[in-house]
Amino acid sequence: MPLRSKPKIGGLYFLITFTDDNYARPMIRSCEYKGKGGDQEFPHLFRFLDSDDEFVFSDDKLELALDLDELIEALKDLRDGKLKAS
Repeated sequence: MPLRSKPKIGGLYFLITFTDDNYARPMIRSCEYKGKGGDQEFPHLFRFLDSDDEFVFSDDKLELALDLDELIEALKDLRDGKLKAS
């Protein structure tokens, strides 16, 4: 599920990961987009809100960072059995 638009500096985004292979136990982490700050391979810099740890994404993985509307859609898909881990 790709971002609908380019991420905004200071914007709030969400990452969904799963603790099991059956996609039954999701974990959602909140992060802030810090802007371009990595290198050419991983240019997008984010910061987890709960730890201040920073991480980077490549352009092709940026779709993993969901805005609020995309998170809501992903949770509906999870409820309906349509969401799979990336």
